[in-house]
Formats: sequence, C-alpha cells, structure tokens
Amino acid sequence: MSFKAVKLIINTPEGVFFEDEVLQVELKTTNGYIGLLANHAPIIGAIVPSICYIRDLKNNRVKALINSGIFSVKDNTISIITDFFDIIGDNNKNQDVIKAREEKIINALINIESSSLKSFDLIQTKLQKEIDKLKKISNK
Repeated sequence: MSFKAVKLIINTPEGVFFEDEVLQVELKTTNGYIGLLANHAPIIGAIVPSICYIRDLKNNRVKALINSGIFSVKDNTISIITDFFDIIGDNNKNQDVIKAREEKIINALINIESSSLKSFDLIQTKLQKEIDKLKKISNK
C-alpha cells in the first residue's frame, strides 16, 4: 500500500523550522493523538507539549519534541505553529537546545519592565511550568 504525500510546514518564533512533503504526522492534541495524512479533511486543533511523530517519504518514523501550539489542515497542507520544536536524535543536542531556550526565557523575564509584580510572577510561573514540561518530555 502506498501513501500519498502531504505538505508539512512548522513555524516557530524564529521562522519556518521545517517545510517539506511527508507521508504522515501524529500530534498529541487536547483530546489525544491524531494522525494526519494526505487529503485529510480540513481541521484546526490545539497541540499539547509532547512527542510528535513524522513519517518521511522513505517511510521512516521521526520523533520530535513539540511544545504547545496549534495546527491546521487545509488543501493537503498541514501547518503547525508552536514556540518550540526539535527533532529527537542526539539526546545531548536536545538537552543543549532546551538549556539554550531556558536561558533565553530567563533573560527575557529579567528584561521585562512590568508595573505589576503580580503579573510578572504569573508570567514567570507559567514559563517555568513550560520549561519543566519540556524537560520531562525530553527525558522519556
């Protein structure tokens, strides 16, 4: 059985992280994992921090670490918008990426000029929870 290709575009704050044709994408949504193939019906959904799986054109299943975000499928194109995405392969590389991301977030928090200390503390707590989720997922 041969599968048709679907275009996958992954956007992060740094720009387009990935854009190519793939056979399948498996994402964890707020309702559980969903598999997206070519000619999928139009859909929009929320992604939760997790491991996602991409089946490339050679039928290799590639694992990637993804933070929360949104996805949409329309006209045989899967679009993902997330603030963190990294292919899992070399575990040391993933740890370095997460550490760099953590430092970037901490530096951004230090530079925030906020008139409300309560607002700043809330933002800091939410970001720390996201960092902890990424660390937990990457250690699986």
